Amino acid sequence: MYFISDNKIIENKEFLLNEDESFHIKKVLRAKLDDKIKVFDFNKVWLCEIVDFKNRNVLLKPIEIVQKAKRKYKIKLYFPFIDRKLFEYVIKKSIEIGCDDLFPLITEFTQKHNIFDLNDKKDRIDELIKSAMKQSESTAVLKINNSVYLKDILKEDKKFIIFTAEKINQRIYNIYDALKKIKGEDINIVTGPEGGFSEGEKKEFKENFIPVKISYNILRAETAAISALSIINGILIENENIL
Repeated sequence: MYFISDNKIIENKEFLLNEDESFHIKKVLRAKLDDKIKVFDFNKVWLCEIVDFKNRNVLLKPIEIVQKAKRKYKIKLYFPFIDRKLFEYVIKKSIEIGCDDLFPLITEFTQKHNIFDLNDKKDRIDELIKSAMKQSESTAVLKINNSVYLKDILKEDKKFIIFTAEKINQRIYNIYDALKKIKGEDINIVTGPEGGFSEGEKKEFKENFIPVKISYNILRAETAAISALSIINGILIENENIL
């Protein structure tokens, strides 16, 4: 687990950690002077030494970089609005597994009572993101984008991998062949809403929507998203040149 600095860490320059992070270090971790901890400044992870306890803050000295934030590929998840608690669960798991962008998706079968204004929940979502990043030591900062309509992304030319339980335009691919088809592009993942896609939506899927089936069973919306991210990240860890 690492801690988060709101400001950029500069080599050999001591800095104060914010009160919330300092409280955890002092009261939960019960750290002492000269103890070493890891701190992420949204760019790099630094190994730091505790120099002093100043009132409610911890004074740290950066020692060395232990991990640089990097990802050779971008993973973007288009995920439908579902029950808010489950939606937040997917946010956390997306960070733990590996995802760069999340686009809340509105389809014909999206239930209106599940759609919420992300700006109204910004503080809570920001805390969810930070908590998941710290726990998983992720250096990819998940960006939560404005919601989009499926009917609008259907007009785009970029390639999407769509996880579905059935063929689209008489096509279905395994995940390896699907990834090869998007070589050199971002990995755009689309998962369906509760109830699946409407017949009208299915007719609008073009060749740039690459259908993939990952289970013999019908998956819940949140299960499909988490499974899709897990499978793709697992493949790319061992075989990044597939892209």
